[in-house]
Amino acid sequence: MLSSRLHSAQHDGESAVEAALSPAVQWAEPRPARVAGHWPDSNRGWQSRRANRLAQRGTDLLLDASHRLTRSVRLAGDSGARFIRDRPYGAVLLAAATGAALVTLAWQLAARRSRHH
Repeated sequence: MLSSRLHSAQHDGESAVEAALSPAVQWAEPRPARVAGHWPDSNRGWQSRRANRLAQRGTDLLLDASHRLTRSVRLAGDSGARFIRDRPYGAVLLAAATGAALVTLAWQLAARRSRHH
């Protein structure tokens, strides 16, 4: 049951990454470049080829970053599952300590905000 929950969480993380990057990938898809102005045709072709190369490079970089991020999410999920399976009590203690740290941080931020208002 724990394993299925971890796989579900991993899948949700990967879906969130894809959903976050989808608009950027669609925007960066190569399109024919439009060059404004009244330049001679030879310059227009050069400008268009350069714009297409830059658009393709941006798309490639974005997709590479997306793949690396997805892989990182997958590796984090796998290592978390291994940690929970190998050291269940340690995982519970780690979760409790993390929760306590986050609550303390939230209290400090709330106290700081109330002093400034």
